[in-house]
Amino acid sequence: MENPNFKNARFVQLRHRLPLADSARGANITALPLTVVTSILGQLPLRDVCLAGCVSKFLLQSARATLQEVKELSSSKAFGNTYRLLSLGPSAVRALATCCPNLRSLDIRDCNTITDAAVSAAAKSCPELERVLLSNCKHVTGASITQLSLHCNGVRELVIRHSPGIHERPLLDFVQLRALTRFAMDGCTGVTDCVLATLAQKSGSVLQRLSVSSCVHVTDRSLTAIGRFCPTLRELGVGGCSLITDVGLEAIAEGCQQLELLSMRGCGAVTDASIERIALKCSKLQWLGCRDCTNLTDQSLMQVVVNCTQLWHLAGVCFCDDI
Repeated sequence: MENPNFKNARFVQLRHRLPLADSARGANITALPLTVVTSILGQLPLRDVCLAGCVSKFLLQSARATLQEVKELSSSKAFGNTYRLLSLGPSAVRALATCCPNLRSLDIRDCNTITDAAVSAAAKSCPELERVLLSNCKHVTGASITQLSLHCNGVRELVIRHSPGIHERPLLDFVQLRALTRFAMDGCTGVTDCVLATLAQKSGSVLQRLSVSSCVHVTDRSLTAIGRFCPTLRELGVGGCSLITDVGLEAIAEGCQQLELLSMRGCGAVTDASIERIALKCSKLQWLGCRDCTNLTDQSLMQVVVNCTQLWHLAGVCFCDDI
């Protein structure tokens, strides 16, 4: 091995190629005797595993004892300056979940072959899950949400962006049963005012990050509930929610004064009045996105600049005609 401290690494790449010495780089791990691979993996005090390569039955068999202690599985994780991605198949996710009963975090974003069966297996095998990220998994539907509701009461972060097969009922059941710190369902038609009002009431004291951009059924009713029940909210994304008006944003200004990030791209009904209230009440604001908010003028943006002294990013103003 090129790194004598390899066994102390936080992440190990479960892949067909081990990081061997330069002269042997690229050797196939499956060429090694099973007892050797088991010995190597068995010495790694893993808590997190990055799936930065191909997961095979061979490796799962080799690593089974080690995987018992794994707390995080991720299909996308940084190694140095390299960001590696992997498209996992559903059978790999099912097998991994079975081997990792103590799993706390499941991140399989951008794995577009993942199905409800794989998520269901993970939910049943890993009842201690706290963080679930399934964005851009186009085959995931409300059935996955139902299984998470039934088996994983400890989930605190749910991120399932751009999954059109998720409808209102399973989301409503899910948010009724737990307090979430993060809820991101961008582009999901199942996100409605009823879902968000329930989320606000059940998770209000702990909810910090909410992103429902391009959820076309979200209206001022949702933002009114969030403003009423979510005083610790730090991030809010409502870009593309064209039904939102000043009424909703003024409720956010009054009730969410810890807000640091606000993305409202394409909210064409929003005017200077609500942005001035945001500027006055949410002085901790650091990031504001207002592209295609065509009713905004210099007047409100000046208030933001003057009052929000921690502001470092103002996005999309060049697409607002009157600014």
